[in-house]
Amino acid sequence: CGSDNNSTCCSGDKCNGGCCGSDNNSTCCAGSPCGSDNNSTCCAGSPCGSCKADCCGSCGSCAGCCGTKGCCGGGGCCSATSTNGKCHGHSASTGKYDPRYHHYTVTIPKVPGDPGAPEYFNKDDDEVVGIMSNGVLLDNHKATWSYDDCNGHSDTKHMYHYHIPPKCLLEGMGVDYPQGTFWWKDGDDNKVHEYEDMASKWPTKGNPSPVVGFALDGYPIYGPYDGKGMVQRGKGYGGTVDECNGKVDARGKYGYYLTVDYPFAPPCLRGESKGVFTYHATSKSCPKDGIQTTVHNATGTPCASKAFSEVSACIQEQAKTNDGSSAMTRTGTAAAALGTTGAAAAAAFLML
Repeated sequence: CGSDNNSTCCSGDKCNGGCCGSDNNSTCCAGSPCGSDNNSTCCAGSPCGSCKADCCGSCGSCAGCCGTKGCCGGGGCCSATSTNGKCHGHSASTGKYDPRYHHYTVTIPKVPGDPGAPEYFNKDDDEVVGIMSNGVLLDNHKATWSYDDCNGHSDTKHMYHYHIPPKCLLEGMGVDYPQGTFWWKDGDDNKVHEYEDMASKWPTKGNPSPVVGFALDGYPIYGPYDGKGMVQRGKGYGGTVDECNGKVDARGKYGYYLTVDYPFAPPCLRGESKGVFTYHATSKSCPKDGIQTTVHNATGTPCASKAFSEVSACIQEQAKTNDGSSAMTRTGTAAAALGTTGAAAAAAFLML
């Protein structure tokens, strides 16, 4: 048919009404009336919708992707416009532990107060400890030791979260990290290490960790190195943190730390009050190859005094004045893929 769909080529029923699209040749019209284009005109009424052939296969079937009309159906089908017959890496269906996009809103105290008596989480529930700077939750439940390349995983609510120090987030923020992703298990037989062995994989000294998130009580969460650059271990393994993985720093400020052995994340909180976590679930599956995040460090710059909503624009403006480069910006993968795991949150913070 070429680009003109002229009457000579398209005189048969197979090409009637431009079914083959605007640029299909006679090969397109030889077999299935959808040809290789599978556009919405051709496949009207079929579950393919506007999927391309490499997405849905033959008209009426799906091969792991979906287009603008939701050819694959089900909760995991993406609704965004496909590109080149693909769906931006989104999965067509959602398994029991595959993550989906969520919108999180976390309301936390602006002033946590003095550390009080520990309030422990229930290990049998998926309780939220806090939220990390990339919008991923820090969760508390019994360890399953099944994590992706960023050391996170998803639960049956399809919420992606962390329990142990997350590789991609920490490395993206310049925090020292062990060589290799799975420092917590043996590479040959996948046997989970003893806690002492896990800690031995980490450098004993590193750069002081920045704030990597906030707990529900308003206290900051730091990475696994304190202000002196010493690796942080759990209280039961000779560490200097308390039972909630927290301690007072050289400035007299209390905060929590991710430790390199048990309990890894705070098992309890000591703030005067606990904030509120709410979420809205979507049916959109996360991309298999993860989500890229950009880390902005405005410390010591004119952007440090800006409101949170204005920081990003300020940093971009600063980059322009620095010949297009900025030491304040670092881009990395928030959550990489193992199966269909990826970061799953858009986060909003409200400090009261």
